[in-house]
Amino acid sequence: MRRCLIAGFLLALLAGGCGHAGSKPAASTDKTRLVYKIEPMTVPKELPPGPCFVGLHSYDVMLLGTRLPKESSCSSIANDLFPGVEQLPWSRDDYLNADQVDECELERGGGRLHVMRSDFDQEGPRFDWAYDQSQRACERLEKAGWKIVFQEK
Repeated sequence: MRRCLIAGFLLALLAGGCGHAGSKPAASTDKTRLVYKIEPMTVPKELPPGPCFVGLHSYDVMLLGTRLPKESSCSSIANDLFPGVEQLPWSRDDYLNADQVDECELERGGGRLHVMRSDFDQEGPRFDWAYDQSQRACERLEKAGWKIVFQEK
């Protein structure tokens, strides 16, 4: 459910505003009944300008930002949180991976930042690293003035 909300938020941002999720109601002479067609959401294959994304350590930790303050970008935030770690580009497949966990969602200056981690095996050094790093990232961002909107418990 959380993944759908994030995808919907991203799609609304990309569309330039919030609209309805389906097509217009079918024409009917009976004014007491409306029929709506619900269409599935899609996540873009290429990340357009505006939102930002950074993957770290084989996409074990990911940052997705929307409407971030001018002094912030996903890249600069990742540099502060994970110095010297290679930053990976947008990956639709990794973002949509069913094993991703939304660790926290934060806001500042009208922008939103999502910290996600991979939860592929729930044990082992790779899982431990992703868990520890995403937890620390959320804590450091909160101390830096970001307001936590959601945090995984």
